[in-house]
Amino acid sequence: MKLSEIQEQLEKAEAERKYDEELSFFTGGDWWNLLPRCEYKDLPASLQKQVRQRFTPETIRSFLCACYTLPDDIIPHTTTPVSMENIKSITSSYFDSLTRDIPEDDIERILIRTRNTATYTIEYEPDGQLAPMLFGNHATLAFETTVDKYRERLEEKRKQEQAKNQGQKPPRNRQTQTLVSAGYYQYIISDKKYQGALTTQQNKNAYIALMQPDFFARLDFKNGIVTYDQEMAGNVKKYSRGKYTDVQDLDFPLLIQIYTATIKANIRHDAYTITVSLPRFFREMGIDISHGNAPDIMAKLRSFENCVGIMPGTQTVSKLFTIIEVDFKNQTMTFACPYILKLYEVMLEKNHVERKTRRGELIEYILPFHNTLCHSTIAKERNKTAVELVQVITTGLLQRGYVPDIETYRRKGAKTQYPDRVTYDPTFRDLINKAPLLRGRIASYADTSNKNSALRRAFEKAYQLIDTKTDAAEWFINLKCNRVIPTMATLDDKLIFTHDGRNGD
Repeated sequence: MKLSEIQEQLEKAEAERKYDEELSFFTGGDWWNLLPRCEYKDLPASLQKQVRQRFTPETIRSFLCACYTLPDDIIPHTTTPVSMENIKSITSSYFDSLTRDIPEDDIERILIRTRNTATYTIEYEPDGQLAPMLFGNHATLAFETTVDKYRERLEEKRKQEQAKNQGQKPPRNRQTQTLVSAGYYQYIISDKKYQGALTTQQNKNAYIALMQPDFFARLDFKNGIVTYDQEMAGNVKKYSRGKYTDVQDLDFPLLIQIYTATIKANIRHDAYTITVSLPRFFREMGIDISHGNAPDIMAKLRSFENCVGIMPGTQTVSKLFTIIEVDFKNQTMTFACPYILKLYEVMLEKNHVERKTRRGELIEYILPFHNTLCHSTIAKERNKTAVELVQVITTGLLQRGYVPDIETYRRKGAKTQYPDRVTYDPTFRDLINKAPLLRGRIASYADTSNKNSALRRAFEKAYQLIDTKTDAAEWFINLKCNRVIPTMATLDDKLIFTHDGRNGD
């Protein structure tokens, strides 16, 4: 629902609301029914942010306990007045009865799911700002529905295990209806502030770090997240493994595929764990796991379990990736990615824009922060430094935009033979500085000839992959590149791309 539609409906509701001097309160014929009501997923991004800030899991729990009236079968049959302490005890125990035998961590996820599936009533606050309100009937309905679905999944899993143990064909898993597909294109972060968030390149916004296993044994990652403070910064520094020889085995293109699947799951299902079909997940990358390479691929996936995502700005350290379950019988994998979901939430809020049109209408939109030019099959390429360069280059092309050079670099009286020409011309040093894997490989060699060989292999393959594994040539009109192979002596030379704008088709 758009902000303008919400405001229009609120104005209609307010028109029905009048102050009764005799009764000393507001009355209104159809005011209450006219108030706009939206499910969380249909709220504008600004109101979703308000919901997340106002309704924490603890707040939802307290509210639900207060919402439940005394069930008939536990009302004391006595004329003795029931104290408020007794009422609180009874209602609280009723909440507890609904969550009986559910682990505390799962209860917290249920409460978050409750918040993110409830219906909200939008009203005006005294200062005139829009405010989403959560009323008891909507809260309890969302909560009980979420609990029921949770128990259904547990029962389904129990039946599957029972059938498996008895050698029977497992019952059809409803979860297959919500399996996530990463799809044909990868989601690569193109937001300038966060484009290094899935690399080991340290920065003040977001990055990942490979940790020694005992780092996790010393900390309690509740829901996969801990606070980032001075003490934690010291622990990260002590237990992190940042050398090229440590991180070279991390498959970063595979991590992009995990990121893509996670983001799509979050958009579609508001998920906190993601389930994918193993064959399809890898087939989209051009990998056939029936050829006996599944153990190697699973080892690559599990290597991410020793990584954390660090976001100094939000003061959080989050687990990057955790495999919850691999069901080889049903060919599915369920995993959790707290860092990716936190990162997406922060980028979504950062790129949310609210403004008024010339007519005074309030509108909102999301600035794009993903590069979707690269095919998912690029993840299977063995030359990971070349893939890294392709991601950096295609992201740079999109960040450059489509404003012609003559307007971007306007000078008085300037003329050009190509008024539509757009140029993207980074130095090779700039590109390498944004490619930590390639930079680490170059630094690992002592001999200049080996460094030059590493540059040649990376750039030759990158130019080839731009042609075969991206849609750059289709997206940009007349895309051309000088395709220079740099050496350590020519890093300040420029790689020059030109095009004539975006293809409208």
